[in-house]
Parts: sequence; structure tokens; C-alpha cells
Amino acid sequence: MGAFDSDPDFPDRIMGWACFRLQPWHLAGFFVDTAHAHALREDLGADYIVRHGTKRIGSDDFKWYREEDSDHNGMD
Repeated sequence: MGAFDSDPDFPDRIMGWACFRLQPWHLAGFFVDTAHAHALREDLGADYIVRHGTKRIGSDDFKWYREEDSDHNGMD
């Protein structure tokens, strides 16, 4: 696994793939590549979603970019 890319707009954030649940919020993992995020989602179940976005370093603050990416059933 490689290094995370920095978010060019926000120096305190990195780019990557997150596996998370919306309700209640749980950022289960944050990865450089999609394969690791999807593997974790397979373990955790359909309540979890995988999306590419930006994460604040040292926190569970994650934001993805497109609203149409916000499916709630764990399917991408």
C-alpha cells in the first residue's frame, strides 16, 4: 500500500477511500486504495458504504464529493 495524497485545497486533509456507516456515524477505515476499503465493507456488512474523498488528519471527519454517491444500502 502506498502513501496518501494530500488534499491540494486543504493541507490538514488527505485523499483516500473510506469505509463508513452513516447512522450512527462510524468511519471504520480509511485507505489508499479501493480494494482494502471494499474488503472491510464485506466484513462489516451492508450498513457500510465505500467512497473516495478527503479526511482530516487525526480525526474521523470524512467528506466525499458527489451527493449522488451517498447511497445508503452499501452498494456502489
